[in-house]
Amino acid sequence: IHQSDFEAASDLRIVGIRSTQITEIPEDIFINLKNIEEIYLHNNHIEVIHEYAFRTCLALLKISLNGNKLQAISNIFQNNLQLEEINLHENKLKFISGSLLEGLIHIQQVDLSDNSCIDKAYPTTAYVVHALINEIKENCENPFESMLNDLQSSKKLLQSQLENLDARLK
Repeated sequence: IHQSDFEAASDLRIVGIRSTQITEIPEDIFINLKNIEEIYLHNNHIEVIHEYAFRTCLALLKISLNGNKLQAISNIFQNNLQLEEINLHENKLKFISGSLLEGLIHIQQVDLSDNSCIDKAYPTTAYVVHALINEIKENCENPFESMLNDLQSSKKLLQSQLENLDARLK
């Protein structure tokens, strides 16, 4: 997708790009869509979202990025202060910025279920957002820790398989 795809649609309120082969959301892709309220980008092959992809979407209320191949999310919603709902379900998230939800005082729903570092869906209150931010910082801010855990699990599985094979050969 390209910025020019939206040039003639400045009054657009809802964008849906579903089940395509797109792999990246570039910087300022939605720059002409200042009134956009809902963005649906689910079931694509998105691996990368540029940090400033949504910065001009000041009226954004809902974003769905579920069913993609995202492994890391930075503070991509820093300007979307009206945001009420974020869906990041069923990605491959190993890293989530601890500041992802900071300043989002209107947030009502955050779905992070079915990811590598976290598997939760939250109806939110101020208390729950605080707890979620803490859980993200604890479980998702260090991608190397997640990779190390994966490697240790793989090592244990291989050792077990080798022991079983060795026992069969004796």
